[in-house]
Amino acid sequence: MTDPTKHRHRFRPVASLFATRHYDICEPKVQASISNDFIFSDVPDEFKSLKSEAFDDPLTIATYGAINWTVWFSRNFPKLQVLVSSIPRSFLSRFTGAFEPTLDVTDIMTALVRHEKREGAPKRENCMMQRLINAHLGDKSKSKEPLSEAALEAEAEVTMWGGIIDLSNILPFGTFMVSQSPQLQQELYEELRSAWPDIRAPAPLYEDLRQLPILVGIPYFITHHGICFSNYALQNGVVKESLRLTFGVATGPARLVGPEGALIDGHHVPAKVISIVYTEGFLMLV
Repeated sequence: MTDPTKHRHRFRPVASLFATRHYDICEPKVQASISNDFIFSDVPDEFKSLKSEAFDDPLTIATYGAINWTVWFSRNFPKLQVLVSSIPRSFLSRFTGAFEPTLDVTDIMTALVRHEKREGAPKRENCMMQRLINAHLGDKSKSKEPLSEAALEAEAEVTMWGGIIDLSNILPFGTFMVSQSPQLQQELYEELRSAWPDIRAPAPLYEDLRQLPILVGIPYFITHHGICFSNYALQNGVVKESLRLTFGVATGPARLVGPEGALIDGHHVPAKVISIVYTEGFLMLV
């Protein structure tokens, strides 16, 4: 469990990386860059898919296996999952191999963090990991001690996991909501065809897609399953309003409420209570 005060101090040097302005700067480069470059300066060759004869990306394969198992396990046995996570891998593997994909992800994160810290490895000062590694040298951190490898691995893994389940579930749901209005669905289809007439061609640039009128404002009113898509709600477009139905990407793991308690959605939460944003529960409801 992460202490909220320690996490807040730890997170301060990288907070601006999660700002909308920084996303707008980085997003056009996504198609030309490796996604993990946001977290790390460099990804070693052994973790690149083109180095594999089967063109398999180790992190993608491990993540897919981990999601399939851990979502089911955490949903049905949340308390047991906490216990299992504290058991050494060598001991756990004697009884079951179900946790191997999840542990593989952890091993990859460990290797990437160590590569990031290794002398002679490429360094990008503005990536998340370099900011965390050097946080104690600047004035944005209250701690003058460098973060441990365990802390760096935890932050990297949480950021890497962020949004894997949320985005892949909520965007199809948003598309379904659009389908409830034949007129809106047809206009969205025609707009996308105008920007991407040949589906076999590379996807349009982010800067071009964000200029599409439907992504700016849609004068429609839709109510379905108790969820209202009003004229006001759709001012920022289908994709953004779909994402608003779920939580932000960087929700983080369970947190311990600080010594003074907290006010969450108008309710007072006592100190030392474990608080978590349970996204899967929301997605099962919708």
